[in-house]
Amino acid sequence: MEILIINYHITTDEINREVLKFKSNEDGKIDLIPFLKMKTEYDEFFKKIIEWNILDLNNANNKELTEDIIQYSSDWISIEDLTKHKDVKNAVYYLLDSENKEIYIGCCDVLGTRVKPGRKEIPGWNMFKYEIIKPIYWSIKEKIESHSIRAFASFLENGAHEPYFKISEYKLKNISWAKRK
Repeated sequence: MEILIINYHITTDEINREVLKFKSNEDGKIDLIPFLKMKTEYDEFFKKIIEWNILDLNNANNKELTEDIIQYSSDWISIEDLTKHKDVKNAVYYLLDSENKEIYIGCCDVLGTRVKPGRKEIPGWNMFKYEIIKPIYWSIKEKIESHSIRAFASFLENGAHEPYFKISEYKLKNISWAKRK
């Protein structure tokens, strides 16, 4: 016969009044069972925390959250092959002008709407690459784009005149991004 441990916890403050029952289950984990609860303005918020399983990122249901943000990373591609990739969605892209030694970084919902020959920021680009961001992270696309630009700006001369460690003759053509202090 297995012994189940049952304990009670009571919270009472200005907002919450509830009794929780702690019960060990067959997996050796603890179940929290509401025994008595009064409604609060935070109920929906806590339901979302439980639904998203924020506190247990290693759970199989949230496997996507523990994996890489990048779903796919292309090799460098010639501008001649751009039409083959025009339907790529949710991407951070890198444009390279090998003659003028310039790089430009951006993000797009659909590659073909943003990546076009003759862009004013880098009109002579002839090579590109892209990284597809997993859909779950697309809401933070500008942060991912800024991170990529900051990383390049720390090594290349850049349009924002930020300090850099020169490792190449290439110049970053982006002139503004979210800078970290």
